[in-house]
Amino acid sequence: MNVFRQSPNAEAPRNTPRAARPEAARPAPPRSQYVRPVKPPKPRKKGPSIFGLIDKLLRVDGFFREGVPVRYLPPVLWTMLLVLLYIANAHFAIRTERMTNRVKAETEDLRADYTTLKSEYMQASIQSEVARRVAPAGLVESHSPPFRLVLRGAEADSVVVPDPVGQERLLFTDVRSRR
Repeated sequence: MNVFRQSPNAEAPRNTPRAARPEAARPAPPRSQYVRPVKPPKPRKKGPSIFGLIDKLLRVDGFFREGVPVRYLPPVLWTMLLVLLYIANAHFAIRTERMTNRVKAETEDLRADYTTLKSEYMQASIQSEVARRVAPAGLVESHSPPFRLVLRGAEADSVVVPDPVGQERLLFTDVRSRR
């Protein structure tokens, strides 16, 4: 069990700093006979490197013999500005592409939701489905076909028409004839 226990002979802890004791130097551990000695790395052959070729072609050392040449400062600063603008444009393009992809994914989700809701609405608006849903409210589907009334002249003002089944009398009033 990993538990720290204070030995019974130890002093009680105090809130005072202890005097610093110099630590004795520890002797190096004896080398084992099984440890292989580390060989120094082989010196690398020096051949033409890309930086050496660039240095030979541009001869940059000659520019800085008398200090920094100020006449080259404006073109260097202009080039640095163009490089910074190029990097900023790349970052902006990547961010715009990510936003476009996010909006495309959201649009696809909304399109799927729209299609689902539209199909549910189309299913719910079928005549048999409507009749099934309104049946608990006491509404039933009419089994007699509708009929058309044609009224002319003064009789169009208000007409009492008998119901074809004969149970009720219906009153139709044409608002268009009142002028």
